[in-house]
Amino acid sequence: MRRQVTQSPSNPPRFTAMNQKMKPDTDRISELLALQRRLNQERHGLRIDDDAAVRKAIENYSKIVRAGQL
Repeated sequence: MRRQVTQSPSNPPRFTAMNQKMKPDTDRISELLALQRRLNQERHGLRIDDDAAVRKAIENYSKIVRAGQL
C-alpha cells in the first residue's frame, strides 16, 4: 500500500531540490576551456630533447597536479 504525500506550503514534496537540474557554471566552463587550449599549445610546443623546457614543465605542473588545483 502506497502512502500518498500531500503537498502544501508547510509540507513541500520531498526531494524537490534533488530533482531540479543545476545550471552549468558557464564562466567556470569557459575558464577551463581556455586553460585546456593554453596547455595543449604548450604541450604541442614541447620537445623531448629540450631538457630545460621539459624540466620547467615538470616543475610547474607536477605541483599543481599533486595538489589537485585545476
